[in-house]
Amino acid sequence: MRLEKIELKNFRCFKKETFNFGSDVTIIYGNNGSGKTTIIEALHYLCYLSSFRSRLPAEIAEFESESFFIKGFVIQHDNELLDIQVGFANKQKVAKIGQKAIASYKELFPYYQVVTVTIDDLELIQGSPIIRRNFIDQAILLDHPESMEVLKRFKLILQQRNALLSKPFHYDSYVIWTKQLWEQTKLIQEMRIQALDRLKEKISTLLADFFDPNYTVEIIYNFKHMQPKESFEAFLERKKGLLVYESMTKRSDFGAHLDDFTIQFCSKKLKSFGSRGQQKLLVVLIKIAQILDLQDRQNRPIFLLDDFITDFDATRLEKILTLLLTLKCQLIITSPMREKLLEQLLSATNISTIELAVK
Repeated sequence: MRLEKIELKNFRCFKKETFNFGSDVTIIYGNNGSGKTTIIEALHYLCYLSSFRSRLPAEIAEFESESFFIKGFVIQHDNELLDIQVGFANKQKVAKIGQKAIASYKELFPYYQVVTVTIDDLELIQGSPIIRRNFIDQAILLDHPESMEVLKRFKLILQQRNALLSKPFHYDSYVIWTKQLWEQTKLIQEMRIQALDRLKEKISTLLADFFDPNYTVEIIYNFKHMQPKESFEAFLERKKGLLVYESMTKRSDFGAHLDDFTIQFCSKKLKSFGSRGQQKLLVVLIKIAQILDLQDRQNRPIFLLDDFITDFDATRLEKILTLLLTLKCQLIITSPMREKLLEQLLSATNISTIELAVK
């Protein structure tokens, strides 16, 4: 797939604009406040129907407006030009593929996929467990949209079990809902671990091929109270104290919503011991590994990089750009200033630029 252009109306600082992206690589230049990140945000929103900057759609609308509209034109594998639209008005969001309304972003994924990396993605290393859980769940959904039903089922079971814990209950009911939560958690854990293992293998290969063969990476899944090969009966026996604790707190204290994963770089916990440069490198490689994983399954995602790679030193930047050009996917990169090295390295491919002035 290839993004040809995008039309924006009342989207943050853009009253009405059209941007063309027909090239293999597009570099968007502009100072802070010019709207570089807003363009990346719009391209991301068109895929996920949500923003990486704001949770409320109303906050995205241009200052004097209460609505916004995004329309993207995407060439499919069969060269069909498809338009994808997302609008927000009257406190409601509407998305369409052509003239067909869709109910969920999973319906968009076969037609338009993006992987986005921004400076906020350092939180994948530095931030709380929920950020890492959200990342891997979203990565799984992008690859397997049908897995949304597993996540929805888990959420429903968790809500019902918490409702049970909020009032006096019978032990038999507790066991029934505990088993359902345990079983659904097992399904999610299996999906997550498989996805993380694939990412880890790809990151290891990228480190050896493009950076340093002595670099190593490990991604370790952290279970909350559960064990990988334990039966439900053994879990219930081992965690007898869970009943008392959950009765007091009135909430579920195990499950996929509490798990986490740890990234180790050169045998050390990246969050605690990695430099900022090492953390940024691993974030980029995680996203590139995600691109490669999607490509293994015949997907063709677009890679969006927002002000993330241009502050690497020249040696590392050259290696990263060389790696990016091997991906065989459309690249859209933002930069606060013209980078000679950036343009030189990318000049061998079909490249275009967009210059933005401060709004």
